[in-house]
Amino acid sequence: MPIEFGIAQHDGYKTPSEDFVVHHIFPNNYELFGVFDGHNTDYYSREGSRLLIEFLELNFQKELTTDNIVYTLNSAFSYLELLLSNGPKYGGTTVTVAVITETDIVCAHLGDSLALYFDKEGSLLFKTNDHNTSNQIEIERITKERGVLLKDSDGEIRINGKLALTRSLGDKTYKQHGVNSIPEITVHRRHKGYIAILSDSFTEQKQYSFLLEFIITNKYTIQELSSFLFSFIGDDLQKSANNAVHAQVNKFKKLFFESYYGDNTSLIFIRLF
Repeated sequence: MPIEFGIAQHDGYKTPSEDFVVHHIFPNNYELFGVFDGHNTDYYSREGSRLLIEFLELNFQKELTTDNIVYTLNSAFSYLELLLSNGPKYGGTTVTVAVITETDIVCAHLGDSLALYFDKEGSLLFKTNDHNTSNQIEIERITKERGVLLKDSDGEIRINGKLALTRSLGDKTYKQHGVNSIPEITVHRRHKGYIAILSDSFTEQKQYSFLLEFIITNKYTIQELSSFLFSFIGDDLQKSANNAVHAQVNKFKKLFFESYYGDNTSLIFIRLF
């Protein structure tokens, strides 16, 4: 370390942005990168990202075993849910973070903001699983916990017809329906390559036209998304991230006669040596 990285964001139609992107170097030289993609409020993404760093600052004072890092991250999410319990009744956030040490990458996530790990040739080594109603395992878990799955006006399955996420911080009114804040944590040996952490606007792109009053949705397969993102990676990762976000949010510009509004879009590119 230090690690080379680039961060790019686009606010879209949600202002102020409900996305928060974090990068932090701790006293033990571990580096944290993460995307918090909020919905219905910026409270949970803003405060969640701040409180996570505060908690880890206290616990990442010295080098830890991988098992201890995993334990600390699990504790951090429990801590966040407790401290945020007095937040707004509605709204919540995804969390996708990667803690990078000299030897390992520890990824912890809730929701559907993705982390992708590529080798230096661009082959996909790992991807996070979406915690939403497109995940059959999550659907079965929600059903067992008596969550009610209904279709919304667009025909998409959601909890109570409203929430697509099955794990998140916040979303207090859905905790009784099976939505939880238990992170999925995976450990990977560090190799030369790249990590991309991104908000769901790359995988479930919705472009709104207030003039034409309709929505176009673009969905990638994971292989299409991987190829799309990796194609932008070059020597300058900041430029690479900017170009990838710019290309994504401008996909439907001509269809909307130069009037277009994308979701908040966030992306981190990380180069590993």
